[in-house]
Amino acid sequence: MKILYIIFFSFLLQSCGLLKMLPKKPVLSEKERLTYEKETIVNNNEIKYSGERKADFPVIPFQMFGITYAKDIVIVTKHPKWNMHEYAKLDLPGNKHVWLMKDSEEGTLDQFLTTNQAEVVKLLPEIPLKTSIQEDMIIDVVSNGDSLKAHFEYTNALDEKVVVDFENTKPLSTLKQRNGSTMGHSKNQVAVLLDLPYRQFADSSKITYNNTFFKTKKLLGLVSFQMLLEQTQGGLSTGSFSMTSNKNAAKTLHNKTNIEQSWNLFYTEENQFKLYQKNELRSQNYFFDKKDDHFFLTKANVIPWNTETAAFEINFFPALPDFRYYFEGKHTSEFIMDINGQKNHGKGTISAYWNTEKDLIIEINPTAPWWLKERPMINKIHFEDGKVSIDCSMSSKE
Repeated sequence: MKILYIIFFSFLLQSCGLLKMLPKKPVLSEKERLTYEKETIVNNNEIKYSGERKADFPVIPFQMFGITYAKDIVIVTKHPKWNMHEYAKLDLPGNKHVWLMKDSEEGTLDQFLTTNQAEVVKLLPEIPLKTSIQEDMIIDVVSNGDSLKAHFEYTNALDEKVVVDFENTKPLSTLKQRNGSTMGHSKNQVAVLLDLPYRQFADSSKITYNNTFFKTKKLLGLVSFQMLLEQTQGGLSTGSFSMTSNKNAAKTLHNKTNIEQSWNLFYTEENQFKLYQKNELRSQNYFFDKKDDHFFLTKANVIPWNTETAAFEINFFPALPDFRYYFEGKHTSEFIMDINGQKNHGKGTISAYWNTEKDLIIEINPTAPWWLKERPMINKIHFEDGKVSIDCSMSSKE
């Protein structure tokens, strides 16, 4: 009888498309990863550079992010204009924290961020979500281990007064497969992967919008779609920024927020150069091999303030060319993405070619898993009088 139930339940999952949403295993085995690391032909010596150097600093070809939520509430209601709600706790230095309200719009699946701490947003300019700062939000959370009772009140992007009540009293379950599906959320904003180590269906949830109650949806008509998770999110994000020289190495200016960041360059114990920017919440690190006057990007990562484990890391095979010099043809490398120390959660290719003498095109084409594959990006790098402008966008091609 138990076997029949499992078969029947699996059939229901497949027929409803829910099986596609469940966490999966890594996209590469350890043996396959070693093949990338040991057998990839390093062909940067074949690149023929010409012309003068266009910048005095190593160029960042993409914008990345990585963030870990200590607790993450997920609720899906029957509201016709909202696909999912996520209420995430981000731990801060000094034994502090902030709650982030993330609402996914039905249709586009774009996410809107609401928080009461503007300073946190200013420290994460690489996050491209439309953001509302509401200092008068009501946040009342009581937690003890995995038991958590939460009450939130805020105004969403549709100008609805949202009131949320949520409770979980059960211990979180450890997931054997942690490569979590993004379910299409923020597909116009980020190429993102997840690590889902713990999850539990919660006891209760209730959300009202302008005093109108919409029921919580049920999976297969049986289980309410209300969960408590712990998760890490990381990947590449849309946005535009510029790079110019400063006394340390370079500075970046994010066009949308007008936030400026200072970057340093130093030689590591691993015989690489690291271009990095660090603040109270995280460090962003780009690692380069150097030969003669050329910098080759080998990997990049984001490390949160409270751990030595990268929330997000991307490795390139072979290393990327030196983008400060013009070169003929198209250069293509493969990449592998790791999340929260979990290897091989995503992979794909990254290609670079010059469109004009001043304009470099970067095509990022993920190949697995499916939720990353559907998010190709195209970045454009423009060089003008020592200033580098980088525009990162989701690609329109299928």
